[in-house]
Amino acid sequence: QKDAVSLYAFDHQVHRTVASRSNQHQLSRILSVLEEIGADSRTDLLAVAKEVAQAIPRRGLVVIFSDLLGVDRLMEGLRVLRQRGHDVAIFHVLHDHEVDFDFSGATRFEGLETEAFLNCNPRALREGYLAALDEFLEQTRKACGRLSIEYMTVRSSEPLDAVLAKFLATRQSMPKLKR
Repeated sequence: QKDAVSLYAFDHQVHRTVASRSNQHQLSRILSVLEEIGADSRTDLLAVAKEVAQAIPRRGLVVIFSDLLGVDRLMEGLRVLRQRGHDVAIFHVLHDHEVDFDFSGATRFEGLETEAFLNCNPRALREGYLAALDEFLEQTRKACGRLSIEYMTVRSSEPLDAVLAKFLATRQSMPKLKR
């Protein structure tokens, strides 16, 4: 629809931006930046949300792709974006192993954003892990609902075009969010 699109790549601060444009080269600019970045530290969504909310001159759709691990002040950051009148959608990206926890035998789990690790028998942890994950996902879903934020869990194995098509189809069928 030739809507202007921008990108803010961040963790505890914004590291890279792609200025808002609506031309045919914008997608390649965004993809180029996404190929270059990686996860380095914890995410402070409140600090970043304040910065991004100031940078976006008018209301729009703010879409966040995150694993939500190590995200400090998640709901406070989302609240800032909603208070500025933005529609907000979260794509909570989870790896198949996180969702299914289908590990067997002695396993070492290493943190991606910390130095922490755990050596264990995953079969002994599976039931408790899956219960804790379900609780976290449900709490996050409910909190997003209270803020009128669209929340989708997405497996990293799902094709991005299918995920976005589902999101857009769902969004078209929904009534407009309250501002």
